[in-house]
Amino acid sequence: VMDDIKSNFPLINAVYSMNTSTLTKIVINKQGIQQAAWGQINSAIVQELSGAIDTISADMYKLSAWMSIPVDMLDLGPSWLERYCRALLTESLAYGLEKGIVDGTGKDQPIGMMRDIDNASAGTYQEKTTVKLDAITPVTIGAIIKDLAKTPAGRQRPVTDVVFIVNPVDYFSKVFPATTIMAPDGTYRNNPMQVIQSIAVPENKAVIGLAKKYFLGVGTAKTGSITYSDEYKFLEDVRTFKIKTHIAGTPLDNNAFTVCDITDLESAIWAAKTVSTK
Repeated sequence: VMDDIKSNFPLINAVYSMNTSTLTKIVINKQGIQQAAWGQINSAIVQELSGAIDTISADMYKLSAWMSIPVDMLDLGPSWLERYCRALLTESLAYGLEKGIVDGTGKDQPIGMMRDIDNASAGTYQEKTTVKLDAITPVTIGAIIKDLAKTPAGRQRPVTDVVFIVNPVDYFSKVFPATTIMAPDGTYRNNPMQVIQSIAVPENKAVIGLAKKYFLGVGTAKTGSITYSDEYKFLEDVRTFKIKTHIAGTPLDNNAFTVCDITDLESAIWAAKTVSTK
């Protein structure tokens, strides 16, 4: 039972997180790249840079859950029952956190990677327009990643550590066949792009982006704090456990993540090209 409950949530560890306590705003550089000017030694400094900053909301929200178990069961000695309860609460918190990172609406919860941070209505951020992805090739993936290489202000940036986030069902039925191929020597080669399985991603969709461009502000521990009380349901002789944490989350810019439609994703095949030698 315990092994079934303890799931991996690698996406939570992949994003950029920091302890923020009561931080409510993030200050970012809004200006495009500016170049300093060359000149001779002892010449005047002539290049003036113009600064432009913007702020992103990092409001904290509470993520919590609770459950109860009979005190009689604890008194009789099955110590694994309390561990089971704590493990279940921890997994519930982790799933809720990952769901917020991937597809949070921004209303009383983080803004997810799949949301357009420039398009909000009544406090809810709208879903991003999807990009059709029918095959995983250097050309198709390169066409998506090139958009990640430029900020909304037009500033170019190096692109490293690109993640491909997809539902586990779609990974094995679509992404794995689309990224794995047998080489002439009989061994299998897999696409080097980092693939992260997340149950928070809807089926037939995937997120391609820069994980470190998602800001996760942690007011308390990411794993949450668990406390219990025997007084809440004293006469029922029930112990009540609760878990909670305080989180803020948002993409740092709107170009950091692209949502793909992988409904018709094709399996990988060897491609041959005939070239005339005449």
